Amino acid sequence: MTKIPILAIDAGGTKCRAILCEKDGTIVSYVKGPPCNLHNIGIEGTVHTLTKVLNQLTKHLSKPLNVGLAVVGMAALDTQKDIENISRVVSRVLQDCHINVNDIVINNDGIITLLGVLGDSPGLLVISGTGSIICGKNEQNQFVRVGGWGYRLGDEGSGYFIGQSILRSIFQAKDRGISLSPMANRVLQMLQLNSLDELLAWTYSKHYSVDKVASLAKIAFSFECKGDQTAKNILNQAAQDLAEMCHTAIERLNLTNKTFDVIFSGGILQNNISIANKFAKILKNHYKSIKIVNMEGEPIIRAFQLGLRILKGHSKDAVKKCTDLLAKLESSKRDDLL
Repeated sequence: MTKIPILAIDAGGTKCRAILCEKDGTIVSYVKGPPCNLHNIGIEGTVHTLTKVLNQLTKHLSKPLNVGLAVVGMAALDTQKDIENISRVVSRVLQDCHINVNDIVINNDGIITLLGVLGDSPGLLVISGTGSIICGKNEQNQFVRVGGWGYRLGDEGSGYFIGQSILRSIFQAKDRGISLSPMANRVLQMLQLNSLDELLAWTYSKHYSVDKVASLAKIAFSFECKGDQTAKNILNQAAQDLAEMCHTAIERLNLTNKTFDVIFSGGILQNNISIANKFAKILKNHYKSIKIVNMEGEPIIRAFQLGLRILKGHSKDAVKKCTDLLAKLESSKRDDLL
């Protein structure tokens, strides 16, 4: 029997990552798989993805595998029923993959990341990637989440929101009799379409997807740099929406006059300085004592970090070691990246 202290899983809307780690940060095994958003792929899709990832993760290890603690952060765990459903799914998959786990922590990926980064300190985590969510906690360990309700009900300030705003602007321009803009032509080119008629048909076809719409966000950033006013308006609105979500969380946590960290995470905030700067400026105009922190490393590291905190073995050296090893694995060509 192989014994490993921590299994960390980050089951996100873009990809699913899993690592087996020692307490000192040594990565025993690592796998990156396809998206694992419960609301997008359903229960059976989630079972399939997690089974594939965990079988690949443990294929070089002797079975059964005994894990001290599994920390699972998953996108779209929005209700207690979601958590209960996915807890049953994870237990079923672990059993099928011959992985024995002494204890399991399962929650929304934002909450897992927040707890991993902040520990007992107050603060907010702002995630803007394909979707968006704000998670926060105060000194009394009271938690709130704002947003994160998915593309049909929210995801303000996210990649999907920006991409959808671009699409809306194209058809609003058509309503006003304005010819295709360079940004509209770039959208058609990126989606390999030839006309607005084809774009409309694509929008209501089976080929339309959250990920594809979110991928259009990069067009807004590119055209803002060229002085495009529509792109600028879209990104200004995204930053304002994220700020409004933060205002709500801060008020609910009674942090208005406190000193706390606001952690920026997700591809939109971490890879696009324009929207990050717009957003940070709005926040700092309202809250003078906050500290903006750009989260380093992947969310899967935060799940490992939370595992260390729970096992009373947290150390910065272990987190750094795990982060560095993961970066090397990510940059290498590996058979276990699904």
